[in-house]
Amino acid sequence: MVRNEKKDDKAYLEECRKGLEEAEASGDSKRVALAKAYLGYAFFAVKKYADGMTYLDEAITVAETLDKDLHVHCLGIKSVAFQIAHRYPDAYETVNQILEIAEKTNDLGVKCDALVSQGHILLESGEPVLAHERVKQGLDIARELEDKKRMMNALGVLSNLSISVTSTEQAEKYLHEALALADELGDEEARHGYLGNLGIILVWQERYHEAEEVFEQVLAYLDSKENLKAKAQALRYLAQINLRLKNPQKAYQFAKQGLEVAKDADRETAFHFYQIIIQACYQLDDFEEGDAYTAEAVELARKTGDDDKTLEFALSLGESYFLQGKVQHALETYTQALHLAQSSNRRGEEAYLTGRLGIVLAEAGQLEDAIEHHLKAVTLAHEANLPEIEGEQMSMLAIAHRDLGNVEEAVKWCSSAVGVFRKAKMDAQEEQTMKLLEQLQTRLMVET
Repeated sequence: MVRNEKKDDKAYLEECRKGLEEAEASGDSKRVALAKAYLGYAFFAVKKYADGMTYLDEAITVAETLDKDLHVHCLGIKSVAFQIAHRYPDAYETVNQILEIAEKTNDLGVKCDALVSQGHILLESGEPVLAHERVKQGLDIARELEDKKRMMNALGVLSNLSISVTSTEQAEKYLHEALALADELGDEEARHGYLGNLGIILVWQERYHEAEEVFEQVLAYLDSKENLKAKAQALRYLAQINLRLKNPQKAYQFAKQGLEVAKDADRETAFHFYQIIIQACYQLDDFEEGDAYTAEAVELARKTGDDDKTLEFALSLGESYFLQGKVQHALETYTQALHLAQSSNRRGEEAYLTGRLGIVLAEAGQLEDAIEHHLKAVTLAHEANLPEIEGEQMSMLAIAHRDLGNVEEAVKWCSSAVGVFRKAKMDAQEEQTMKLLEQLQTRLMVET
């Protein structure tokens, strides 16, 4: 039973259970064997591997007695099941069984498919050189057979192989060959899959205008399909491309479409769209909408228990409020983020946020409170071995004491900051802090 992209793993498992019941009721042994193979795969998808192996092995045992093509099909399903479980040696060995069948029956088509499958498995398991060798063998057989579909599939895998070893020019060459074959065969699904891969290569090569044209073709094709994952990916690339082309309005529009597609189905991709929308809004000087989307992202992250994203978006929102001079909003946002960092024992984030609160308090004229936060941030940063934050907070202490008229104390903290940056070999920070130190020393000399 072919997997529908819209179904989740549990729904697909139930569909396969029902498919097996219907197959058994029909009394068709071939249909039963295939249904058991798909059910075995579905169990692997929900990580119930023992149940999956039972059904897959039953299917293969029955299929072996009935029909060669069915036997090969069921072995292929078992190989894919192993791959989704990242059991690549088992997947490879299963395809070896298909190769043995091909050799015994002199079936070059099956041999070609098996070699290409092994190449794909080797690629996934981090063996690109061996993978290339297998797929090239498969491509040679496909050319010998003049089988355009198999040639196209092999070229597609070869392009992925080339991408994995950052040979983008070779990957592009393979993709253009595969695209020409897809056009000849009238295979629109394959064509647009290859176009998507070509678009990614064009982005890597910074050929953004060409990439945009390619992804617009892909999006137009996917608009009539149910593959939401692929549609979200195309929209994401289009949004990112337009940010790079300095077209924030178009980036915003594509990202907003993408967010609607991904929001309920793919939380991780939804967060990527939030980031693009927020960036585009700020580039358009629409801070109000940017802040609204950032707050929405914070809430989504909090509801789903994603502490990393909650902190990331809360920091972004705090920075935005601070830049706009919304001091109270910045204080509230940073404080909420600090509580999360403390409760999840994130010492680095705790140090950074404590320091940010000090900077905001200083901006509000509450210098004594600011100094208290900067002192705590210095201690936290030192304990977490974060010299950049430690030195920065020492510099903030120097500025706060300067503004209070305690120039001697300011010199002390600034000297300490220089020492931290020098020890950490942070030359740019050391140079900048030295300038502040020289200014403070000059002022101290004048005052004394």
